Order: sequence, then structure tokens, then C-alpha cells
Amino acid sequence: CIKVTIVNFTVTLKGLEDQLLGAVVKICRTDVENASTKIIMEMAEDKKTTKTLEDQILKSLKEAQGNILDNEAFIKQLQESKVKSGIINKRVAESEATAELLDKVREGYRSVALRGSLVYFVVADLAMINAMYQYSLEFFAKLFNMTITNTPYPGPDSSEEAGNLGKHLDMLIDAITYSIYLNVCRGLFEANKLTFSFLISCAVLKNQGVINHNEWNVLLRGAGVTDVTKFCPKPDRDWMTDPAWKLICAAEQQVPESYQGITQHMSQNIDEWQKWVETEEPQSEDLPDEFNHKINSFQKMILLRAFRPEKILFQVTAYVSEKMGKRFVEVPPLDIAEIYKDTTPGTPTIFILSTGADPTGMLQRFAGDRNYADRLHSISLGQGMGPKAKSLLDKSTKSGDWTLLMNCHLMQSWMTTLEKVCFDLRESEANLNADFRLWLTSMPAAYFPVPVLQNGIKVTNEPPRGIRANLKTSYSTFREDIIDGMGFMPADRVADWRKLLFGLVFFHGLLQERRKFGPLGFNIRYEFNASDLENSYSLL
Repeated sequence: CIKVTIVNFTVTLKGLEDQLLGAVVKICRTDVENASTKIIMEMAEDKKTTKTLEDQILKSLKEAQGNILDNEAFIKQLQESKVKSGIINKRVAESEATAELLDKVREGYRSVALRGSLVYFVVADLAMINAMYQYSLEFFAKLFNMTITNTPYPGPDSSEEAGNLGKHLDMLIDAITYSIYLNVCRGLFEANKLTFSFLISCAVLKNQGVINHNEWNVLLRGAGVTDVTKFCPKPDRDWMTDPAWKLICAAEQQVPESYQGITQHMSQNIDEWQKWVETEEPQSEDLPDEFNHKINSFQKMILLRAFRPEKILFQVTAYVSEKMGKRFVEVPPLDIAEIYKDTTPGTPTIFILSTGADPTGMLQRFAGDRNYADRLHSISLGQGMGPKAKSLLDKSTKSGDWTLLMNCHLMQSWMTTLEKVCFDLRESEANLNADFRLWLTSMPAAYFPVPVLQNGIKVTNEPPRGIRANLKTSYSTFREDIIDGMGFMPADRVADWRKLLFGLVFFHGLLQERRKFGPLGFNIRYEFNASDLENSYSLL
């Protein structure tokens, strides 16, 4: 640090907001962005011309000999410079006025850029949860621009533009938030999806001032250093623990606008509070007396953390649904056809594996639906498989076939080569066969190449949680004609076929849910997964 200058190149919230503002205006109002660029260039050229005139006059003064008033060439030069300077000053003034108007139009789209910047920093922080959750700014900007391009816009010549602008901005903000949520969420494990939704909603609401810094700190960091002697003595009840009482005291101290007097109220009405704490669903029940109106749904999580921490998850779900919409807590089932729309020859798709889930069968079925069953080539990486994988990739990039490299985590020594391969694919994408696709599967691993993670399309593949999610996921693996029994079942047996298929899918969902109990009830411990459903279906 003494001998070198350390420059922090990390993008800031404000800096990214300005970058995204330029991107959104360039797409939505190309005329404004082009005019702004033109004015900037003209003003720079005028300043350059002014500087040149000044230099020429100074040079003439320096080289002048005798009485300068007798130098007709110099006098003429001064007169011409004065005329040019007047024209330039007038043009600069007009340009500045026009630039001010254009900046006003650009500022109208700042709310869209701000939302994109807020969501990006939530996405960037996901890497602290899992090393596989890494996304580059380039990937994010590409998704941001694509979402804006696909959102309808009335156009600069529309007579209703002024009235439609507010509505269009709301559409853009909503589309950007949900599109990024969907694209990132499909690369997260189930345990982290609600966390991601909650962080997005909190980032937006903190920026709007709905959530203040103190209540956020109390919820996340706890009581910290709090002098409980300044408050009422702790009630003598078994369920009122010392850490819980300290947290309530901290809430009253740091969030007085909502928690003022709550310790005294609890001491005087301990039976009412005990009734609320011991109810089956406290997050859905009203709080005693006036605190039901003073404490909002976010601040209620502090009470749940103190007395019923196992219920915070349900309150978080309800809070995100209330503030952002129910779609932010109900992720649609994995659809590989939708994922394929976002793929390119130079962008690998990475399946992040978990125990009991294997995406190979799903990918093979999708390849079969696209008549690519014979053109999907797979290799399971391991000792000595590196050269074979590289050879297969070279052939597939020319022929347009698909390459599936399975279990990348088993070959740590080849990961640097994989990083170079993916870099070369991205750099030479224009020269690749347009039909080529690269699919990768890997368990979470710290040594997986970061550039591949940041610029690839990540998809988690794990068993769904809950009977409903299991049924939706299982049915999504079948085509509509198979579900309806069309073309291969007699008309009088279609209803029986649907019942039989539903029974199989429901039974599979039950087996999936029983895994939380381990081997209890089974003679041999066995991980039921999607391949078992496929094999059972083939017997039908």
C-alpha cells in the first residue's frame, strides 16, 4: 500500500444506476439518447474550436513586431475570431438549453435504472450464500436490456405518450424485477429462493423508506449491547427467556415509534401475550391491544424471532406476498424449453446438482422432442476423460450437435481447461454452428470456474418440496398428449388412464416427501428420484 496506488473498480449503486439509465433511455427513447450524444459531441467540438482560436491569437501576439495596431492581418484575425466566438457561444447556449430539456426526459426513466441497480446488488450478494451463485454485471446488463426491449412501449410519436409514460415505467419496473427474479431463481436451491425474494423486497422497501435501518438491524443482528435495567423487570414465566426479553428491550429502544411501552405492557398483560405466543399460528393472529396497529408486518418478525423463531419463515412468505405479489413466493416448475430460449452457442447451461436429482433424463426427453436424440452426446468426466471431452466439443461446435459434460466436480484438474474452452466459445460465438449447445452438470464446488458461473445460465435440479410442487414437477415432464391419453388409448379408457397416471404421480410425490424421515418404514434406505417415476411410467 505504501508503494502502489490501490484503485477500487467495484461498481457503486449510484454508478450502476447511471449506467443502466443510459441503457434504458437508449432502448426506450433512442431519439433522446441520439440527440444527447450529438449535443455532447457538438459542445466538445465547439470548445475545441474556441481553444484553437485562443491559441492562434496568443501565438500572433507573441510573434507580433512593432505597433500591433498597425498589423492589419492581426486586426482581421481578431475580428474573425470575435464573429466565430459569438456564433459558438450562441450555439453553446442553445445546446445547453436543449441538453437540459433532454436530461429532464432522461431523468424520467431514473426509477427504472434505480430498480435495476437495487436488484443487481442483491444478486451480487448471493455469492456469500453459495459459491455457485455468481453472476457477472455483463450477464445482468444483458438480461436487463432484453427485458426492456421485450416490454411494450407506445413510442415517442404517440399522442398519448405523456399519459402512458407513468404506466409504462411501472410496467418496466415490474418486468425487470420479475424477469431477473425468475432467471436468477432457477439457479438457486429451494432453501434459498425465499431468501432471495425477501432480500429483493427489503432492498426496494428500504430505498423507499418503508423499512428503516434500526428495525432492519434488530431483526438481523439481534439485541446487541442493550441495558435491560432501564426497562421493566422481566416477567417470571418459563416462555419468557432472557434473550427474548433482551430483544424486546432492544426493539423498544431502537424502534420507539412502534415498540414504545411494549415491555411495560407485557409486564402488566402477561396473560394476553402468553395467549398470543402459545397460539398455533401467531403470525396470523392479532397482537394484544394497540400494538396490533402500531407494529407492522415487518416489525412483527422481531416478536416472532424472540418468542417463536420457527414461525418467521411463514411470516416472511406472507410479507413478500403482501409487498411484491404471490408470484414472488411461488416459483414455476422447471421448464427446459424456456431455458433453451435463453441459450446461445457461446453460453453454457450449468445444472447445479443435489442428492436425489438427475437432469439427464429430462434433457434427453427435451432433445428427443426437438429431434436431437441422436445428436446429444454426453461424457461423464473423471480420470483421463479430459482429452475425450475436448475432442467431442471440437466436433460438436462444427456439426451443431449438443454436448453434455456430466459431473464436472469430479475432475478438478480439468476446470482450468473448461474455463478456457468456455472463454473461447464466447469469443468465437459468431463462427460457431448456431445449433451447438453446451450443457454442464456439477455438484456445488468452490473450484468450479468463476467466469463460467458468472456468464453461464445456471439451473438447479433438486427434488421439489411439498406434494403440490411434486405433482406440478412430475406432470411437467409429460407431454400434453400423454397426459390426455390421446392417440394411444381407446376413447372409453382415457378416463381410466388419467386416473392411473395421477395415482402413479401422487404415489411418487408421497415417496419423495418421505425422504425427510430417512429409512424409517423401509427395509433398505433408497433415494427415490425422477428416474424411478420414468421407469414406473414405462411399465404402464
